[in-house]
Amino acid sequence: SQYSYIAITAKDDQPDVREMVLDHLIHSRVDLTNPRDLRYEYEWVYTAVMDKYYPEGEPMDALVIGGGGYTYPHYLETTRPGSRVDVAEIDPAVTKAAFAAFGLPRDAAINIFNMDARNFVDDMLRENASGARQRKYDCILGDSVNDYSVPYHLTTFEFNEKLNRLLKDDGVYMLNLIELFDSGRFLGAVVNTCRKTFPHIYVFSS
Repeated sequence: SQYSYIAITAKDDQPDVREMVLDHLIHSRVDLTNPRDLRYEYEWVYTAVMDKYYPEGEPMDALVIGGGGYTYPHYLETTRPGSRVDVAEIDPAVTKAAFAAFGLPRDAAINIFNMDARNFVDDMLRENASGARQRKYDCILGDSVNDYSVPYHLTTFEFNEKLNRLLKDDGVYMLNLIELFDSGRFLGAVVNTCRKTFPHIYVFSS
């Protein structure tokens, strides 16, 4: 696509376990026979928080920034029926690949917006301000990665302030990062920036 080279791969001995590769990085793993079997450690962290604050079986409102293989949005809509799950995925070809070869059902109860998350957030804030609708989320999940880096414009103070306006009063924002282990300077900058908006910050390494 105009954003990345997209490949769906599987091993000969496990044809139902697939990986979505964007450029050089594996972005998603899925078992087509059991889409609730999450394969990434950061998804386990997401789920531990979800299970505490938004128990399985209870509907909730979530925004996922970055669709990728749509494994976690699909997990949310199957484990919490009746939830509103919005996904901002900039690349329509990634969405097409998820439908074609990654087990995302065509009738999945997910609202997909193929656009930059910054533009999506701006649109939601404008609609809220105009009174056209009032949409706020229990949880916002940041999972947008461009090859080996998080798009910088999704880590700024300004963007955090906008996300905070879209969160309910007791809402949670979780952000998945890729960092150089030996320096940690990007992580440190993101944590410092988040502290200017959010009162409680926690960091988990996986």
